[in-house]
Amino acid sequence: MKKVIIITGPTASGKTKLSLEIAKRLHTDLINGDAYQIYQGLDILTAKPTKEELKAVKHHLMDELNPLVPFSIFQYQKMVRNLVDKFEIPIIVGGSGLYIDSVIYDYRFEDEESQDTYFDSNYSNEELHDMLKELDLEKAKIIHPNNRKRVARAIHLAKTQDANERSLKHEHYYKPLIICLNLERDSLYERINQRVLEMLDNGLIEEVKNSKHLLNTQLGKAIGFEHTIKYLDGLIAKNELIDLIQKDSRHYAKRQLTWYRNHQDCIKIDVDLNNFSKTIEDAYQQIITFLKD
Repeated sequence: MKKVIIITGPTASGKTKLSLEIAKRLHTDLINGDAYQIYQGLDILTAKPTKEELKAVKHHLMDELNPLVPFSIFQYQKMVRNLVDKFEIPIIVGGSGLYIDSVIYDYRFEDEESQDTYFDSNYSNEELHDMLKELDLEKAKIIHPNNRKRVARAIHLAKTQDANERSLKHEHYYKPLIICLNLERDSLYERINQRVLEMLDNGLIEEVKNSKHLLNTQLGKAIGFEHTIKYLDGLIAKNELIDLIQKDSRHYAKRQLTWYRNHQDCIKIDVDLNNFSKTIEDAYQQIITFLKD
């Protein structure tokens, strides 16, 4: 089974800094594991690596996709697995847990055409609705049988979720080493709050102002986008904008930490803010042992 290195951790924990150094030592590239950095635009809001960092190590699936074109996790899985097979030592770095799971576990997604298959089938509306009842009774209760498009979509999602829940009970698709950066909660929140302030200083508001057309896209769901639109529209004050982005960023970090706790195979690496070179060395030694095993 092919080995894959995952470098992950909550937002603002030092993933970029660590992954750059590890990639240089191992003479390999990096594969993006962040759900928003894969899109073009909003570089500040999505905390993409700097131009200098991107030049230092090649990043795949970074700043690559047009946010106006639909893109699914099913497509992400296929693209990353194609990349993984090309590298002797593939490294995925990012904090989007479901995206990482889709690669390392044997997730089997129904492709986008399956939804149309249900919609265009010869089943009557009532028959499709009965099918949904068998898969997701609660969802069937709130979708009218005559809303064929929503019923077909719900069947598609229910079948995908069911397949993924079953796959989690099986072995990994790859043999992963999951490096999880671990930072004391107060220090992490302080870094998150400071990062938001730095984003604003670096031009976040102007960036969002020039990207209003992305509001209804997947990229428009990035933390802070809608709040900044409200600020630009005069609905909230700047101090409220800062508080909201900081709060949502901390909540996102909590969800990321929950993902790590649910993955018993995570190798926790304590982040030493005063001596980050020690953090790098600790992670590197874990990786060397993993590659030799």
